[in-house]
Amino acid sequence: MREVLRVGAFDEDGLYAALEYLAAHQRAIETALAPPAPPGAVFLYDVTSVYFAGQHHELAAFGYNRDGQRGKQQMVAGLLTDGSGEPLSIQLYAGNTSDPPTFLDAGEQLKVRFGTEEIAVVGDRGRIKALGRAALGEANFRYVTALTDPQVRALLQQGVLQMGLFEDQPAEVTVGSKRYVLRGNPQTRARERARRQDQWARVRQWIETRNATVAKQPRCEPESSLRGAQARLKTYRLGGWVSVRLEGRRVVGTEDAAAREAEAQLDGCYVIESDLPAAAASWKT
Repeated sequence: MREVLRVGAFDEDGLYAALEYLAAHQRAIETALAPPAPPGAVFLYDVTSVYFAGQHHELAAFGYNRDGQRGKQQMVAGLLTDGSGEPLSIQLYAGNTSDPPTFLDAGEQLKVRFGTEEIAVVGDRGRIKALGRAALGEANFRYVTALTDPQVRALLQQGVLQMGLFEDQPAEVTVGSKRYVLRGNPQTRARERARRQDQWARVRQWIETRNATVAKQPRCEPESSLRGAQARLKTYRLGGWVSVRLEGRRVVGTEDAAAREAEAQLDGCYVIESDLPAAAASWKT
């Protein structure tokens, strides 16, 4: 390592001393290295977690583990970059910190340290919902996010959106300061409907096989077959339009065609919501 770094002799104590210096002066170093932000600059931010095999770390705590490592303490890391992905700042948080506080912290860094006046937070459905649009407005943050299925259905019921707008080419609806960009993807729609039918076919096949087994073996409990069918419907999320029941020792499945069509209504449909003005961000190219 000495040859690669082209430095003189050093030991473990020297490395720890260097890390302590960097930690104490991190903010000043990052600010000095960050280039001035031009008007309309784009910044990217993401959150990850790092788990520990040990138990002793001041930030280590149990929380949502993105690596699927159950029973492991972790810490949360938030990375802020410019629009090209060049790192500007990284912050570490206790392992039980949820995403919203790290987002707001990163936003304040942009305002104070990099001279950014207005920030637009781009996040997935759950992240923006957790942050809260009201809280974002109070912090002078704008947002861009996708709507969940229930949110889209609510807007359809209110008459804000119409199903006819979900075409292959995007359409925009403006309500006050909110903008909704809609698009329907026919390929995704067909794929989702085929997937749903394939899953129901798998459950039907399992039911037929299980019914045949119960018929041949008197000791087999039909109630176990019913529980198994119900569990598979839950796994595939088919319970909204498929029901199962026992008729004697056989499990029988029933489809609700109207409920199936209602569930498939938004297949391949997407809605983006934002309070960014059209002059700042347009979906048109």
